[in-house]
Amino acid sequence: MKKIFAVVIAAMLGFASASASDFSDYSHWSVAVHGGISQFDGDAVQDYNQMFSNSQVLWIVGVEGEYSWNPYWGLVAQFEYIPYMGKTSGGYGKNTFKGWSCDPSLMVSVNVLNLLGQYRKDWRWGLYLKAGIGMSFYGVDSEVTEGEEAYGKDATDFNDGRCIMFPMGLDLEYNINKWLAVNLSGSYRMHNKDNFEGEDYTRGTSNDAIFTVTAGFRVKLAPNKKQGHVRNVSMYDYHKNMTEGGDYQASIDSLKERIAQLEEEMSDNESWTNLQPASGVDSAAVKSLMDKMNECCNNSEQRIKELEKQVADLAEAQNDDININNLPETSGSIFFALGKTYISLKSKKTVAAIADSLKQNPSWKVVVLGYSDAPGDDSFNLQVSQQRVDAVIRNLKELGVEESRIRSKAKGAIPNPDTYEPKNRRCDFYLIKE
Repeated sequence: MKKIFAVVIAAMLGFASASASDFSDYSHWSVAVHGGISQFDGDAVQDYNQMFSNSQVLWIVGVEGEYSWNPYWGLVAQFEYIPYMGKTSGGYGKNTFKGWSCDPSLMVSVNVLNLLGQYRKDWRWGLYLKAGIGMSFYGVDSEVTEGEEAYGKDATDFNDGRCIMFPMGLDLEYNINKWLAVNLSGSYRMHNKDNFEGEDYTRGTSNDAIFTVTAGFRVKLAPNKKQGHVRNVSMYDYHKNMTEGGDYQASIDSLKERIAQLEEEMSDNESWTNLQPASGVDSAAVKSLMDKMNECCNNSEQRIKELEKQVADLAEAQNDDININNLPETSGSIFFALGKTYISLKSKKTVAAIADSLKQNPSWKVVVLGYSDAPGDDSFNLQVSQQRVDAVIRNLKELGVEESRIRSKAKGAIPNPDTYEPKNRRCDFYLIKE
C-alpha cells in the first residue's frame, strides 16, 4: 500500500513541477460539484446468472477541480463520498451489510466532441471521457440474517479499509455561459482486493465495483481574460490561432516594437550627423565614418518601410475571413467631433449595447468601419479614421468582448460627401451572426 501512495504522490509532484508556470493562469481552471445515485456491484451480492445486484440504490456527492491544457485534454482531481448497502446471495450465506467509501482520484479527461470535430465552431457542448486511478478508504458493518455461513465463515465488520480504485466515466456538459456549465455524468469505479462486503469469507480477494449517475454544475475561473477560458474556445478559433502566422496581433505588436527601435537608431544617427570634427582629426577618416553612418541610416529607413508594409499586410490578413464589401445592414453608428478620436458619453451607450449583444450571442462577431470627414489630405484622414476604430476596439474590450471577435478597417474620408457634417465623422458597426 505504501508503494502505491508513493507512486501516486510522485506522479502528482512531477506533473505539478513540470507545469507550475502554466498553473498560474486561472483561465485553465474550473471547479465542479455533483450529486446523484449509486449502486454497489460486488461479488457476494450477485450470482453469476444474475443481471442485477442484491444492493440498494443510494445517494452520492462529490467535488472536483480540473486543469484544462487545451480544448482537448484536462487533468481532474476528484473526491466522492459513496454510502452503500446490500445483502449476500448464493454460496456466500445470508448476510446484510452497510458501508461507506471515500474515493480520492486523479483522472485524465478527453473532450470527445472536440477530438472528433477538429474545426467545429460550437463550444457550448462537450462530451468528456475520463479515466484514471485513485484510492478508496472504506468501512462496513455486517450482520448474519438467517444463521447460514458462507464456506464455513460469516462476514464480520471491517474498518479502516483501503484499496486501489480505477474510475472511468463519461460526462455530457453544456456551457450555459462563459462562467457556468451543467453536466450529467455516469461512472464505473472498480476496486481491487477489497473487503467491501465484510471480512473473512472474501479474504480480501473481491473485485467489487460501484455504478454512479450524477448531475452537477461547473464554475469556470477567469473567463474574462483576453484569451477567454479554455472551455469557451471553439476548435475553429483554437486551430486558427495555432496556425502559423495566425496570431496577427502578436505579430503586429512585435513589428511595431522593432519599428520604434529603428526610429530610435535613426535619431541617434541624425545627432551624429550634425557633429563637427575637432581640430587635428583626420577629415578623411571622419568623412568615411559619416558616410557609413548615413548608409546605416538609409538602410534603417528602408527596413522601417518594409516592416510597416508587413504590419499593414498582417492587419489586412486579420480581416480576410470577413468580406467587408458584402456586409449586412449596419447595427449602429457613433459620431465624433471634428478632428477628434475620443468617444462621447452618448456614443459609449451605443458601444455598450453592441457589447451586450455580442456577450449574449457568443458565436457572433462585429465589424467596425471608421470614417473621417473629407477636408484634409488622404494620409491624415486615414490616420484619424484608424484612431477612431482603435478607440472603439479598446472600449469593446473593456466591456468584455474578446479581441478575436472584432474585425475592423479604417476607410479614411467619406468619398464625395454632400456636405461636411458630423455624420461623416463616424464608426459603423456590423454584427456578423454565425
